[in-house]
Amino acid sequence: MYSEFRQNKGNPNAATEFAQLEQAYRVLTDLQARGALDDLLRAKMQRQARRSSENDLKRKMRDELEQREKQAQEPLAAAITCTVKVSWDASSRQYTADELRRIFSAHGSVQDVVVRESRRKNSKSSNCPTK
Repeated sequence: MYSEFRQNKGNPNAATEFAQLEQAYRVLTDLQARGALDDLLRAKMQRQARRSSENDLKRKMRDELEQREKQAQEPLAAAITCTVKVSWDASSRQYTADELRRIFSAHGSVQDVVVRESRRKNSKSSNCPTK
């Protein structure tokens, strides 16, 4: 070790590195200190393994939750319908239910068209299932 220290004359950290080497040598040669170091390293490895397995478990739980949420959304999305309410000035043009069905069918399937007449405006609403 002395020869290595002498060879690092240009290294400004040589003294601290040599002190670390001396301390490591003392710990490794002392059976009680080495046992404590082994216990510390073993605990550190177990903690790391536990964390990695928890990450796998958390990942698995998250994937299962996302799958259940997706399965729950599918029937809900199929049941949702949208309602479109349209109104216009009656003096400009009169639309029939068939004309409105044809116009709205360009945007998706139309289930129903309801015609409601008022004094000032005509209005129609149509129910369209979402895709």
